[in-house]
Amino acid sequence: MGSGLVGMWEVNSWMGYAWPAWSEKFAWDVAAVPAGPNGVVLDLVDADTAVIPAASKNPDEAWEVMKWFFEPEQYKVLIDNYSCLPADTEIMSTWKSDQEAKYPGVDFQVFFDALNYLEKYNHESWKPDYSKVNTELTKAHDFIMTGENLDVQAVAKDANTAVQAIIDAYWAANPQP
Repeated sequence: MGSGLVGMWEVNSWMGYAWPAWSEKFAWDVAAVPAGPNGVVLDLVDADTAVIPAASKNPDEAWEVMKWFFEPEQYKVLIDNYSCLPADTEIMSTWKSDQEAKYPGVDFQVFFDALNYLEKYNHESWKPDYSKVNTELTKAHDFIMTGENLDVQAVAKDANTAVQAIIDAYWAANPQP
């Protein structure tokens, strides 16, 4: 968007780091992504979460850090840095009014309305052999973006086959009880 060569971009609120530069160059707004050909409306949420594994060497200390992150002063810094919608509904309404004050005319309600159309399984959920799968998906993306192969259906089919083989190999080597 900042290059002036793109007129529409499907991204989440975390692009907030770019909003000041956009505002200097052009008038911008946000809008809902249209429904696909099947008519289903789906919001691909980019939710950042945290977990303390049971096998952690320092779970009590990790918990103290997590609590610290969510103290009001630190939480505000996190929200501002990520431009994320906070899970706390009281702070969420403050986020909206803060953004509207900084960027008049931008329809920030779109982010809130999108919460009614969440995907069943998040696109960032854990997946086996993440780096291998990501390499295949990046390769497919690059074929299309560079123009090396513009047959999107063929590229998607090949990527699906490659990713399925990686996942099948993972589960064959790591059977579940």
